[in-house]
Amino acid sequence: MKSWAEQGRNPGQGTECQRCALSVLVDEDDVAKARKAVPLFRKRKVAVAEFVPGQGKIKQTGNNEWHHSLWVARAIEATVHEQFQVVAT
Repeated sequence: MKSWAEQGRNPGQGTECQRCALSVLVDEDDVAKARKAVPLFRKRKVAVAEFVPGQGKIKQTGNNEWHHSLWVARAIEATVHEQFQVVAT
């Protein structure tokens, strides 16, 4: 649960702001779409979380309608991984 910026990655895509976000899906139906479009996602586990206002900001980003970026509020940044529960492999 680390952004590209937190991982020290700079693949040349997106702005500095975008590299500070987590990539997420907002609808469980989008998991199949993401796995079909991105082979790496086929091996990833699926985890869900519910966020309330004030815990972050989310926006659709990228070329795929199912891809969203989540900017986590600093107050929960260190524990954001605790918000998620694995539901499928």
